[in-house]
Amino acid sequence: MKNLRVQSTLGAKVDGVIHRIIAKVFPTNTFTIHEVQQGHMTLVYKIVLDTGKVYYFRASNSREKSFEVLSSIHSELLQLGAKIPKVYTNGSRSTLFPMDWMIVAEIMGRPFRSYLGEMTRKQREEILSELFETMKAFWKYTCKGFGHGNKKSLGEFGPVAPYATNYDFLLSNFELHMHKICSQMHASNDIIKILDKLSIYKRYLKQDVSVFCHGDLSDKHIMVENGKFTGVIDLDEFRCSSIFYDFAYLYSYLQNSDREFVISLYHKFIPHERFVREKLLITNVLIAVNDIAYMMDDLHLDVTNHQHVLSIQENLPEVLSFE
Repeated sequence: MKNLRVQSTLGAKVDGVIHRIIAKVFPTNTFTIHEVQQGHMTLVYKIVLDTGKVYYFRASNSREKSFEVLSSIHSELLQLGAKIPKVYTNGSRSTLFPMDWMIVAEIMGRPFRSYLGEMTRKQREEILSELFETMKAFWKYTCKGFGHGNKKSLGEFGPVAPYATNYDFLLSNFELHMHKICSQMHASNDIIKILDKLSIYKRYLKQDVSVFCHGDLSDKHIMVENGKFTGVIDLDEFRCSSIFYDFAYLYSYLQNSDREFVISLYHKFIPHERFVREKLLITNVLIAVNDIAYMMDDLHLDVTNHQHVLSIQENLPEVLSFE
């Protein structure tokens, strides 16, 4: 008899289905499972086998993103040297369990954010350098309709158009949400000034290729053990966007010296790009506003002290200075 321990609000019927899926995947093992996360779109369970090995059962009811596609991309990225979880198996939604799901191996370590107070600047820069190398493997894949030289098209994994988060999308969302979030931000009058500069920002944000991105690259999804980078987890929010998207997202969570170091990494990677700083900061503001609106409207959270809000307030004078 498998040993099932779940603290869940899903109900016994759904928990039972998850249990049967896991028991079928690991037929010769006993295990315990524990709920890690339950969101409106995603479930995460931790599976601990009797051998001591740890896996994660991830499920999504998103109609836009396929875990079958994501599993294939995982395998390809691993072959390219990206440090991400290995997919053990995956399955599609059915009448018994209406979510796509996959089981991935554990990446050892703790989130980057839990180490920040313990690390030297040199250690943080080493981790960011290794993270950048992993993200370069992601960027070798372009999105369907954006073929580019020696890059591989994600189109070979199936349709990916619904995952696109291009600058037109971010800019239109920015205009839609701007007034809505000003009540949460002390510098609201200055923030509104950004709307007058969108035509200027659009010139900076010319995008000739859209690449595969993590989509949620915060410091809680970067794993570190004994001061060393071990990998990136939770690719559920994957999307197609600019090569600046992921680090612009992470920008909100970094210390100032680390932000400057990330900018230097981009300059080495794309030395012909003259507007690295401008693109990172403008993209950070666009992403932050989009995420803040989502947290307010869909999750009903108080975002006053969220890192995205603090980042906008801190970087706003420079962003407004771009001409």
